[in-house]
Amino acid sequence: MLPVLFEIGQFKVYSFGIMVVLAFGICYLLARREFAKYGIRDAKINQLFAIVAIAGFFGAKMLYLVENSPAEYLSIGQTLFFKSGFSWYGGFFCAGIFGIYYLSQLQLRLAVSLDILVPLVLLGYAVGRIGCQLAGDGDYGPPSEMPWAMAYPAGIIPVFEPVHPTPVYDTLISSLFFIPIWYRKKPMPIGRTTVLSLIALGCTRFVTEFFRNTPVIAWGWFRVAHGLSILLIILAFTYFWILQKEAH
Repeated sequence: MLPVLFEIGQFKVYSFGIMVVLAFGICYLLARREFAKYGIRDAKINQLFAIVAIAGFFGAKMLYLVENSPAEYLSIGQTLFFKSGFSWYGGFFCAGIFGIYYLSQLQLRLAVSLDILVPLVLLGYAVGRIGCQLAGDGDYGPPSEMPWAMAYPAGIIPVFEPVHPTPVYDTLISSLFFIPIWYRKKPMPIGRTTVLSLIALGCTRFVTEFFRNTPVIAWGWFRVAHGLSILLIILAFTYFWILQKEAH
C-alpha cells in the first residue's frame, strides 16, 4: 500500500487524490477529442468538466454522509479531497444530473453527447479504484482465503488479515466492459453505447458490492449500492425504450 506518494515539507500528496485527478484527466482528453469531431469547442468541454467535477464532488460527499455517521466521516475523511470519504454513486448521479442539463444546451444531440461521455465513466471508475487500492481506504472486502487475498497493514484504514481486494475487482471488471465498448470496430445505433455502459456500470457495482464491508440493510445481503445499481440498470432499459419509441 502507498497512501502517501511523497511529501514536500508538511504537505503530503496522497495516491487516492492523484489517481482521481489522473482518471479525470484521461477522460477529459478522450472526451475533448471525440467532441472535436462534432465541432464542439474546448471551452465548452472545459465548462462541462468543471461542472461535473464540482457536482460529483459534493454529491459523493453528501451520500457518504447519509450512509455514515458524522463522527465516522470526520475520522475517515480527514481532508476534503485527498483521502477517503466519498460515495461513488452519490457523485455519479449528482454529476449526471448537472452534466445532462449542460449537455442539453449544446448544439449537439444529447444522445450523441452521452454516447461519448458515459463509457468514459467506466474508464474513470477503473482508474479511480486504483487509488482506493493504493490508499487502503477501507474499500476492501471481508476476510478471504483466496490466493489473491491481501492485507492492508499500511492503509489509511489498516487491516492485517488477508481480505478481498475489492478495488482490484472493480478495476478489472469495469476495464473488461470498457475496452470492447470504446474500441468496437462497428458503429452502434445512437444511444446504444450509453445503454450498454450504464448496464455495465450497474452490473459491476452490483457484483463487487458483495465483496465490501458495507452495511447490509435487507434480506441478509442487500446493501444501498445494490439498490442504486438496480436503479441504474432500470434507467438504462428505460432510456433504451425511449430511444426505440423515438425511432418508430
